[in-house]
Amino acid sequence: MTQVPQATVDALVAAARTLRRGTWADSLRELGASWLGKDISGPPRPTLLAIDGPSGAGKSTLAQPLAAALQAPVVHMDDLYDGWEAGPASGAGYLDRAIYQPLRTGRQASYRIYNWEEESFGDSVDIPPADFVLVEGCGSAGLLWDKGLMHSFEGLLVWVQAPDALRLSRALARDGDHHRQHLQEWMRQEQRYFAQECTFAAADIVVDALGHIVQPLGRSHQQRWPGVEPPGRLPIDQWYARRRGTGLLSSENT
Repeated sequence: MTQVPQATVDALVAAARTLRRGTWADSLRELGASWLGKDISGPPRPTLLAIDGPSGAGKSTLAQPLAAALQAPVVHMDDLYDGWEAGPASGAGYLDRAIYQPLRTGRQASYRIYNWEEESFGDSVDIPPADFVLVEGCGSAGLLWDKGLMHSFEGLLVWVQAPDALRLSRALARDGDHHRQHLQEWMRQEQRYFAQECTFAAADIVVDALGHIVQPLGRSHQQRWPGVEPPGRLPIDQWYARRRGTGLLSSENT
């Protein structure tokens, strides 16, 4: 994914803004301002957009125009993982402790950026106050759904996916062929992590390798693709093949 279709950006921005307008905190704020002349909503909480999915699927590319449109600070999971061997779960745990828990209670959230060359955490980053906070990367939503915390943020979970071969080629082009062994092991770790967390099953919107929405908000998987198992229960390549067999996915979109 080199460029996100504008229709996808517009749809995701509209979904996020709709969630924001419907938040309980905003309703209390409006009620308090009109009746009592003061804010009774409690500590402000941002609306969260979590862009999850395996490496090389296009999550970072999708995050850029969304963050610009929503004026949202972006947290990259690549900055939170504790190195290659620790795997995605390490970043998800740190994300929960350093960012999600403080934001839920209206406190300042900050985190330290992992330096992959020095293999240690370095500079600290504060997340500025904002209506929206965007987190992109593998593990960006897993703990939220596991603990039932997404509802605290009135959040939107976007799953981005692509066939394994395409993802590996993208990752190698980004990180270099000298990281091939690391990347292949990382993909195996991701597969185990997603099987445990079942993140896809909770996704509001699914975006494919070219940035097209293939499962929109408010439609269950079985309504849209009867008889086709969700990607969370099949290897992505097999899922694409089965969908193509239904006529719902043309060859040009793979």
